Amino acid sequence: MQALPRDHHGLAGGRLRGGGLGGGEVVRAAELQKLRAAGLVAYESEHGPGPQDKKVYHLTPEGRRALRGWVTEPPRERPERDELVLKAYASWLAEPGMVRRMFAEQRAAHEERLAEYERHEASFGGPPALGDPRFGNYATLLCGLGYERHRIEWCRWMLSRLDEDA
Repeated sequence: MQALPRDHHGLAGGRLRGGGLGGGEVVRAAELQKLRAAGLVAYESEHGPGPQDKKVYHLTPEGRRALRGWVTEPPRERPERDELVLKAYASWLAEPGMVRRMFAEQRAAHEERLAEYERHEASFGGPPALGDPRFGNYATLLCGLGYERHRIEWCRWMLSRLDEDA
C-alpha cells in the first residue's frame, strides 16, 4: 500500500485535506489519482475561493480498510539523507565563520518551528484518546516536537564547538 499519504495531519475523520502543521497538501495530485483509480478515495466538489471548485477527497470504505491494514505494516526502510548532517561531516573544509552562520540560522529556524508546534500542541488541550481521529495528528506532532528539540540542541552543540575553536 505504498500510495497512501505520507503526511497524516489531514486524515481526521477520513477526509484527505491540506492543513496540519506545514499547511501543505496531504498528498500530491498524482498520488491522489492513483488512489482514486484504485478505488481507495473519492472526492466531492465544493465551492472554492477562486473561480474553480475545489475537490475534497475522502476515503472510500475500501480505502479505509486498506489504510487500516497499512497502518500496522512495518515501515519501509529508507536511506537517511540529512543534508545538514552531511554538511557537518564536511565542515572542516569550510571557513568556520560561514559554518557558524549556517548553524545559527538553522537553530533559529528550528526554534521558530518548535514555537509553532508548541502553540499547536497547546490547542489540543491534552492528548486525544486513541480512537479519536485527532490522535494521529497529536502523535505526529509529538514526534515533530522531539525532532525540533533535538535539532536545536545539536545546533547549539555545533555552535559551542565552533566558538571554542574560534
